[in-house]
Amino acid sequence: MFGVFAWLAVPHSGHVLPEARGDAHFWPYICFAFVQGALQVVMQQVRFELFSTSPELVLLTAAGLIALAWFVWHQWHYPKPLLRLSALREKTFRAGIVSPPSSAHG
Repeated sequence: MFGVFAWLAVPHSGHVLPEARGDAHFWPYICFAFVQGALQVVMQQVRFELFSTSPELVLLTAAGLIALAWFVWHQWHYPKPLLRLSALREKTFRAGIVSPPSSAHG
């Protein structure tokens, strides 16, 4: 049902003029999806077998980390990133990430 809705609602990229598509790059997002999938598979499989005894898990982890490093590098240097990693330069942003939430229950 959702597939049919998406097929009807989303315009075909072949029917959209290149000027109307925007300048978003497609491959960094595919790479990020690969990273998430690869590392998720490794995290699930580590529960059932030893990490060091499975060359597939080691290779999948290495591929995921390399792809993650490339994605982070791309997002850092891209003028309009999906994730604004340059915000990590701001002290208040870094403090908000590492500090625990304060309790509102006085």
